[in-house]
Amino acid sequence: MSDEWEYTKKLLEIEYGQVRGRLTTLDDIRFKLKGWAVTLSTAFLALGFSRGQRWVMLLSLLSAALLFLVEADYLLRQESLLRRSASLEEVMESLRRNPQSNEVESYVFGLRAVSSLGVSGRRFPQMFGSRSRAGYAYLFIAIATVLGMLVAG
Repeated sequence: MSDEWEYTKKLLEIEYGQVRGRLTTLDDIRFKLKGWAVTLSTAFLALGFSRGQRWVMLLSLLSAALLFLVEADYLLRQESLLRRSASLEEVMESLRRNPQSNEVESYVFGLRAVSSLGVSGRRFPQMFGSRSRAGYAYLFIAIATVLGMLVAG
């Protein structure tokens, strides 16, 4: 393998490590967001129920909705990083098999290919599918809030 291909291989390894590290960080953040949503919602529900104030219970729903949107944003970023990770794996495999392939020649180092676009009306991640079940925690919070308000009624 020539020096140029060795250099490309090294760049691929560095970038792949960066992408995988960011994916791990995003997984951790998303887990913490769900924990915060459950904790805040439970606190608002308990406080509202104990005082008989429905408006405090509605804060449970509001906090869950805000954290839902934040997690949706992180999920979009995670999906973009997963696509880049798969692309890098393809280039690394091409380099291993045939260093002169088009994939290797067209490789450009850097995370510019990773989308930084967040949640919008046109871009919203699949929160209830096979890839992510994040939406179910928030759905449970919404149901618990409505039931709590009906019981406190």
